[in-house]
Amino acid sequence: MSRTMRWCLLSLFMVFSSVQAAVLQLDSSGLLTGATGVTVNGNLYDVSFVDGTCAGLFGGCDQASDFVFQSRADASAASQALLDSVFVDTGSGSFDSVPSLTLGCGFIHSCDAITPFAIDDYSLSFFYAGAQNNAANWLADVTTAGYQLLGYDSSGSNATVFAVWNIASPVPEPETYAMLLAGLGFIGFMTLRRKQNFEA
Repeated sequence: MSRTMRWCLLSLFMVFSSVQAAVLQLDSSGLLTGATGVTVNGNLYDVSFVDGTCAGLFGGCDQASDFVFQSRADASAASQALLDSVFVDTGSGSFDSVPSLTLGCGFIHSCDAITPFAIDDYSLSFFYAGAQNNAANWLADVTTAGYQLLGYDSSGSNATVFAVWNIASPVPEPETYAMLLAGLGFIGFMTLRRKQNFEA
């Protein structure tokens, strides 16, 4: 195999391996503090688990623009992504089986990561993802009185923590990979053709 072909294959491997699972973030004591590269609806997000008040963490927590996810469907997808790619058991820790290994969740049986998504005059709606010890994960849609959540401080609970999301970058579209493959194929073809012309 020619050096150029090896280079093309290595480039392809590097590109495809760049689309990877979320990278879990741990503190010095091994607690799960969040993750980077969490895929939600085709976009990459970073998420941090933070204790505090909704108002303090989400710019007042009094209008929909305070939240990264502003619809029930998007917040549900974000919470499902937590269950699928963040609250997972890895070599670094049993973050699904032992929820108390998540920052802000000292309660051993479950950890609810709250993702607010909408507010109106009367209520603040939010999705939360939960991981329960020795049981199936669940996704819950909870609507509560806005004033209750505005003043709610998750640091007073060992079973809840806020999930604070930030957009990272979009996941490359399939067309991007097709163009890359076509370009690398063309480079390989031209290299092979040049080599044949040189040998002739």
